[in-house]
Amino acid sequence: MKCIVSAFVIFVLQFNSHAFAFSDVTKDVSNYYCQGLQVSVGFESDKAHLIINHYAYILERARAASGALYSGDLLSFWDKGQQATLIYSGDRSIPCKLVAQK
Repeated sequence: MKCIVSAFVIFVLQFNSHAFAFSDVTKDVSNYYCQGLQVSVGFESDKAHLIINHYAYILERARAASGALYSGDLLSFWDKGQQATLIYSGDRSIPCKLVAQK
């Protein structure tokens, strides 16, 4: 089941989101494990640069009750401490766990 969810997320993101070149983002990069997906996130003050399966996405900072929320057209990423959530299609989410921080 996890493989099916991961494959679906990758499929949706590849064809429905804006992909950008991942260039000179920041030195603050965190790596997350999201149910089979490896997600690298580079944080700036008002943006998060995500790499998922060799595709890069730029998300803008949004208001959150707690933690930090970054949103794009189809993809959002929320994190607080060691935990995070990858949100896609507006209402579907995958829990993530911080595995490494550079």
